[in-house]
Amino acid sequence: MKDKKQIPNNQKNTHCIFDQLNIANQDQSQDLSAEHLKRLFSFGFSTKHKKYGFGLHNSFLLAQELKGSLEACSDGEGLGATFTLSLPLSW
Repeated sequence: MKDKKQIPNNQKNTHCIFDQLNIANQDQSQDLSAEHLKRLFSFGFSTKHKKYGFGLHNSFLLAQELKGSLEACSDGEGLGATFTLSLPLSW
């Protein structure tokens, strides 16, 4: 069995690069596969039972409206995920 990287619950990192604010949140997501990453911000997509899949979709659209971005990455299923919100500091 492959060793899984241990990630403390919800690590947050905030930093500014020139005129951009980046906020990253790393968690211990266990169910985020490569296939899920492709659909994560799609309207109605959820990995949770009895959830509607509106939250990440709306957050993604709002980030774009603010001339920023919302991205997710993972090293693989069971290895956690990092979500990064990037926003311009000036419009």
